[in-house]
Amino acid sequence: MGRRSAAAPPASGPATPPTPVVEPAALAAAPAVAADPLPSPSPRHQTIRTESVIESLGFEEPRMRSLASTTAEDYRRRARFPRSSQPIEDGVDPVARDREVTPGRSLGPEGHDPTLVAYPARTSFEAPGAVLIHAYLVQDERRVDARALRGEVRTQEGGTLAVLAFRDDGVGGDAEANDLLFTARLAPPPEEARAFKGANLVEVRAETLKGEERVATTGFLLQRPADG
Repeated sequence: MGRRSAAAPPASGPATPPTPVVEPAALAAAPAVAADPLPSPSPRHQTIRTESVIESLGFEEPRMRSLASTTAEDYRRRARFPRSSQPIEDGVDPVARDREVTPGRSLGPEGHDPTLVAYPARTSFEAPGAVLIHAYLVQDERRVDARALRGEVRTQEGGTLAVLAFRDDGVGGDAEANDLLFTARLAPPPEEARAFKGANLVEVRAETLKGEERVATTGFLLQRPADG
């Protein structure tokens, strides 16, 4: 008898699905899908690669003002009024304000003592009265002697108006002799007093017993009611 050939076994694994056929009419009826839009650039600035646009905020750079110029400006503002009719600002009594004196200080290298301290007897004087400037050296919270002490009254532009001679002998405006608190007295004659009207800067120089120099600055206001 002849043998029959065995049927081939079915292929293993999932069958490949047939490729769908899309009719042209279906393609025409399908809705169009829009591509995602690109982000629109900023209406004012856009960033290109690593370059960024920095917009100015319109603020001015802060201006550093020295203590001397600030003090002088305050003195000039107050000089417009006689001492007896100073305006009240920020609720501060002008008479009490005139009694508050801020000393100028000068330390040695790296903040070492002795320290030179200089200040006026009060912030405001009235011609023809005398102006008194005090100065002393202090170390470890105690006054110490100075080899030399001198000063100058200067204009805002740096010109010299007067030279100050400090003394500690109990006369010429100095309250007590040998207390190591030195005093200089300034009483310009009437024909020269006009040059001192308004704000004045005072530069005081001291030489310590070791030969070191200290320079401190302070100031005062001189008013002349007769000038209006």
